[in-house]
Amino acid sequence: MSTDIQNLFKDKVLGHPAGLFVLFFTEMWERFSFYGMRVLLVNFLTMALVGYNPGWEWSVENAGALFGTYAMLLYITPIVGGIIADKFTGYRWAVIIGAFIMTLGHVSMAFETEASLYIGLALLVIGTGFFKPTMTSIISEMYKENPEKKDGAYTIYYMGVNAGAFFGMMLCGYLAEKIGWAWGFGLAGVFMLLGTIQFWLAGKLFGDIGAKPSKNVELEIPQNINEEYPEKRSDDGDDEKPNPFTTIDKILILISSVIGLGYAFNDPLSKIAGFDMFSALRIGSLEGQYVAVLFALVAFLYLVISRIGRYTKVIRDRMIAFIIFAFFTVFFWMSFEQGASSLIVFARDNVDRMLSGNAAIAFNIINALLTIIPLVIITYVLYLLWKKTYNKISTSNVVLVVCFLLMWAIVGWMLNRDFNTVAYDASYKVVKTNADSNSYKIDENRLDLYKDKLLSGKFFALIDGEEKSLVIDSMTYDGQIIKLKKSELYDNKEKKEEQRKFNDEYINKVLSFDNSKEAVVFYHKKEKEVFKIPLKELYFNTAVTENMVINPAYVIEEKTTSVAEPQVLSRGDKIYMIAKNNEGSEFGYLTEERLAFARENGKNLNRDNGVVEAKITKVKENEVEITVSWFSILNSFFIIAFASFFSRWWESKYNPSAASKYALGLIIMGVGFGLLAFGSAGIQEGVKVSMIWLILAYLFHTLGELCLSPVGLSYVSKLVPARMIGFMFGMWYLAIAIGNKLAAVIGGQIENITKEYSLSTFFMIFTIVPVAAGVLVYLLNPVLKKLMHGVK
Repeated sequence: MSTDIQNLFKDKVLGHPAGLFVLFFTEMWERFSFYGMRVLLVNFLTMALVGYNPGWEWSVENAGALFGTYAMLLYITPIVGGIIADKFTGYRWAVIIGAFIMTLGHVSMAFETEASLYIGLALLVIGTGFFKPTMTSIISEMYKENPEKKDGAYTIYYMGVNAGAFFGMMLCGYLAEKIGWAWGFGLAGVFMLLGTIQFWLAGKLFGDIGAKPSKNVELEIPQNINEEYPEKRSDDGDDEKPNPFTTIDKILILISSVIGLGYAFNDPLSKIAGFDMFSALRIGSLEGQYVAVLFALVAFLYLVISRIGRYTKVIRDRMIAFIIFAFFTVFFWMSFEQGASSLIVFARDNVDRMLSGNAAIAFNIINALLTIIPLVIITYVLYLLWKKTYNKISTSNVVLVVCFLLMWAIVGWMLNRDFNTVAYDASYKVVKTNADSNSYKIDENRLDLYKDKLLSGKFFALIDGEEKSLVIDSMTYDGQIIKLKKSELYDNKEKKEEQRKFNDEYINKVLSFDNSKEAVVFYHKKEKEVFKIPLKELYFNTAVTENMVINPAYVIEEKTTSVAEPQVLSRGDKIYMIAKNNEGSEFGYLTEERLAFARENGKNLNRDNGVVEAKITKVKENEVEITVSWFSILNSFFIIAFASFFSRWWESKYNPSAASKYALGLIIMGVGFGLLAFGSAGIQEGVKVSMIWLILAYLFHTLGELCLSPVGLSYVSKLVPARMIGFMFGMWYLAIAIGNKLAAVIGGQIENITKEYSLSTFFMIFTIVPVAAGVLVYLLNPVLKKLMHGVK
């Protein structure tokens, strides 16, 4: 082994062994694939079945339940995968096995069927279990004889992580949104496969490093890019008496694990399939699965408290400090991981992502620089690796070159498409339906649409001479208050039935009005300003599609919309278009291929195909629509931009305490959501939020992450004796897993909370909770310092 390490350090790239950069690129392609898929999943699941880029039309709540379980399991399976790698396969084969299984998962998801989706997610979870814990273990073996270089190695390695996340979300997201979901999911699989092959072909570079299972299992704790490697303590508890797991301990672990995994699977099952494994445990309005989780939580707390109580004071105190940090970690990730669920939906449905004229040109230039500069840097690293290792691992290098040629081709196509996108005004016909019986009772189709509109509450009205959209808050008729009641937001059969009865009662009351003039609607422009208008003055528009049967009694009007595509069109040209968003308020141009697909999709679904005939009335200037996924790349960009600043801060004399870093991370995170709450406050229905608020939010979320991450996993090794690391390591990942699940569950309520209260209220939840947690952990600073007994 010593000889292999010495040989590895002979061929250096940027002062480090070439093998580190093989790991760099392997991790980069894995993160490319992981984040490329992650940024698409909720968007795909919640997009309308009929539209420019059809999805599955799930509710955000159901999509969040599935994604939350997936994200939760990603932090649990590596615990098992690490043990298998240590004892059976060795690290390198674990990486290859995990990467290959993940490749199959991405390929499966590209088929876009329900079975392939679930199989794909399962394969990704299993593959991650093998892959995630082993890469850093290989680095640990590589630097056993050069520990002083390990910090720099991890810095380079985590730059690969962020580079992969950056390009994965950008390119997979762009392909998925502009061409089709299968292209985005498929691209993730392509790079995962190529990354696996290049690592496998580079095996001879490592010799026996990571090739064989270890007789003595060592758990490597990966460091973050802005933290120092923890120093070995002389008082690390090695003289502590053994504290073996008792029979009761093992039973409590089994009970907690089974219930926890049961909840993880039951949550999406009960919401999507209507199958509830814990229904018998229901107590009043509290669902059975939450009763079970509370029981498991009590059992787990008893286990932890009883075990900690058996240690001596110093070890006990340090473990209590660690558990406090793990507890607050839940609140951080619960908020931070909104980036994978609610912030995706927010960016798609509520953010103004259209830029025209000079603004579009400026964005295209900035985006080009943002894309090309890091890609040039990483390509240069590939060139250096090629020079040093071509004679040893030529085929691996060739695979890497193929990866980069493919990526450069996609980047070139993307930038060319954006620079050549032109905006056009197009006129199209709509059916105007007034909120009185003369209009909506013309035929059954109008009546069904009217009922749907009543339930959503979304209508138009002429206010101060302009067409404005509004949402009905309440209604009065003949002195009586008529309002749609809301049951609790739990999605189960009893609540669904209760809500259905409320809906029917509300609709029947409105339909029974003798004179819609006497009905008065109340709505708000800003959160505290309430206005009223006669129900008769409300109306909604429905675009005339090619499948629509036009009744002579319909009121037909012309509307104008904007379409932006890299197509050369002229004034007077007839085009076909289809809704791009779930509300049907924005349209996308249909090429012949997309038009054929839209018509076939409508036939297969036995629904109106949504195709709208329109005429070009004006050729405008350059325009670009920023993709939903583009905003997600900001986290990786800001990490790369600010990591060195935080690293220098932590190394200076102004380095804050662990509790202070936690407090800063949580509070800065809360400020980011506070900006979103402020930016969306008082926004009327149909009005979009400026993208600047979302960009600032991602900036503050990243700064919060950089504050909190140094406290992360390094405190497992700083506060816990070496022979107890495994158990506490599992607890730490359990805390992150719980945070991820809570993030998706609560994030899945964005539509419900917005409808019941406001979008600003939703974001205030993630402002108040992290800020309150940050203030609390800061107040605990003296207590934590005392519990840590000198550990910094």
